[in-house]
Amino acid sequence: MTKSTLQQQLETLSAARYPLHMPGHKRRVPPAPGLGCYAWDLTEIDGADDLHDADGILADAMARTAALYGARRCWYLVGGSTVGLLAGIRALAPFGSTVVAARNCHKAVYHAIELGQLTARWLTPPVDPQFGIYGSVRPADVAAALDAAPDARCVILTSPTYEGVLSDERTIAEICHARGVPLLVQVFMMYFGIPLVLPVRFTAFQAGTLVFAMNSAAYISESLKGGIGAIDIGQYEAAMALGVHYPSMMKDIILPQAIKSVLPSLVNEFISLLKNTTLIASIGLVDILCVGQQIQSRTYRAFEPFFAISVFYYVLVLGLSILGKALEKKVNASDRG
Repeated sequence: MTKSTLQQQLETLSAARYPLHMPGHKRRVPPAPGLGCYAWDLTEIDGADDLHDADGILADAMARTAALYGARRCWYLVGGSTVGLLAGIRALAPFGSTVVAARNCHKAVYHAIELGQLTARWLTPPVDPQFGIYGSVRPADVAAALDAAPDARCVILTSPTYEGVLSDERTIAEICHARGVPLLVQVFMMYFGIPLVLPVRFTAFQAGTLVFAMNSAAYISESLKGGIGAIDIGQYEAAMALGVHYPSMMKDIILPQAIKSVLPSLVNEFISLLKNTTLIASIGLVDILCVGQQIQSRTYRAFEPFFAISVFYYVLVLGLSILGKALEKKVNASDRG
């Protein structure tokens, strides 16, 4: 059979070129009999646009994809799922932190864990006995893993899997959100999302300050709500019987007692806030952890900088704990006096 001019040109190009960023099959192994055309699947040729700087058919395709999903912008990955997973995990999990990951994830997840020296809490899905493949990741297993590793920065799972198995993503997402996992999402929303819909632009410091303030305020308000609820109803009735106005009653009678009862939880929240500030490095603000990563990347020595950072945080947290206990003793002493 006579080959067409196009087929001849594609075969000539495919013999002399190696795809640097796409496609994943590298034009070597046909996925199924009769699909030898995969050998001609080239991207780095004239007329096919360039993923690194799209301005033609790829730019149009990305605009259409963004419209399809209701997104502001869309960028196709330059290195397939590998680079997407590496970038996503690196953004969510700072160097040396903890993640929860399913055992049946893409091998790039393992690469990201190794490169970032992350501690992984593994989720092993049950095996389907009929087909001998991994089944769904169970929400209860995710909840147990997050309870065992409350400092986990993200949960990584594949759904659908390469075999087409789906997990209950909605329930798993609710479990993650209920445990405070999405603080980084709030940081990204403030820094990247708000400027897209409002005529305002925050610096990394401003965005971090606003997010941490609002996030901590939510937890502190719940603690205070519990403390206020623990005040005996007789305190309210006595104040109203004496004709004390509600604002004065709250300021002078109720809130001082409520704050005393929730003081330990307020100190714990402040300590958590201190440790969570490392997330700000994900939007470009240099903190002590980021400096340690820079030193490690230049010197290839990880122990010294991260040991020094660990000691620094330990001293800060220990100092805050001692200060909190001293404050509790002072408050208790004033009550007895």
